Amino acid sequence: MTGKIKGILVITLVITAAITAMMTSPAGIHAAEEKAVITSPSRVPPPITRTSPANVVVDMETVEKKGRLADGVEYEFWTFNGTVPGPMVRVRVGDTVEFHLKNNAVSKNIHSIDIHAVTGPGGGAKATQTIPGGATAFQWKAINPGLYIYHCATSHIPTHIANGMYGLLLVEPEKGLPKVDKEFYVVQSEFYTAGNFGEPGLQALSIEKARMEQPPYVVFNGSVGSITGENTLKAKVGETVRLYLGNAGPNLVSSFHVIIPPPETSCHVGKAPDPLDVRTCPELPRPFTCCKSPVVVTPPARIAYGVKDVTPVPPNGTVHSAVVFTTDPPTTERY
Repeated sequence: MTGKIKGILVITLVITAAITAMMTSPAGIHAAEEKAVITSPSRVPPPITRTSPANVVVDMETVEKKGRLADGVEYEFWTFNGTVPGPMVRVRVGDTVEFHLKNNAVSKNIHSIDIHAVTGPGGGAKATQTIPGGATAFQWKAINPGLYIYHCATSHIPTHIANGMYGLLLVEPEKGLPKVDKEFYVVQSEFYTAGNFGEPGLQALSIEKARMEQPPYVVFNGSVGSITGENTLKAKVGETVRLYLGNAGPNLVSSFHVIIPPPETSCHVGKAPDPLDVRTCPELPRPFTCCKSPVVVTPPARIAYGVKDVTPVPPNGTVHSAVVFTTDPPTTERY
């Protein structure tokens, strides 16, 4: 294993944020307080309808639990709120986010969170190293709209990620996103089990397979068949669909492919009339073809330790579907 973390498939804008202790809106008016609506995969929190920033409280708990990896196969998952991936969080530009993290008392390990939207020490990791039965909190302000990954950042970081500790956080722009009929939340990841694919029973993490980058399982939303059968992502003919797609890795690239009929029209690089209209072409940092289609996906971003702002967002804020290299603290941890 290389120790690198694969990134997210950016559907909107790249997020950045800053640690802040301010509890007021830009106008200096005391903002309302609300509890964030967070949802387990593949559900997405409802769009934000308010027109001004708020003080948003987010509560999460780290839980170590046995669960289904495949039919007849169990795994000791390390989770946020008991699910893999963890819950999706949705806030708005200008919101002050008060993040609370508990570590379940029966956990055997310290856990934390690194929110890649936060440009402070470790994205919150330094403030949230939480012992079993403990609780921590920190505060930050959402500055730019977009989608970002979060993950546990307690050593050994790749092990915590390989065991299931990751999720996505969305910051909506001030005027919100274009309305769509359906939204879905999907994260790809790998599991490095001691047994081969389908071998029954409780499976342990294989450090050897992780080092060799040879996962028996590459899955969506934490288990085999998680978005099939009763959990199939469903939409009616003519409905518009927005996918929030992440790749937690910790090793492999996601070559996600939505199979759809040929689009009615297509276009090339150019400034979009509406900066966040997913059905028009954004202005991209390099040549790229986008299409007018009910389902819109974009190339994956790669999140590598030590990389710093390789592709900044233009000041006009029109980029929402670019390949973006994001940031994370340097690390020497390897399998």
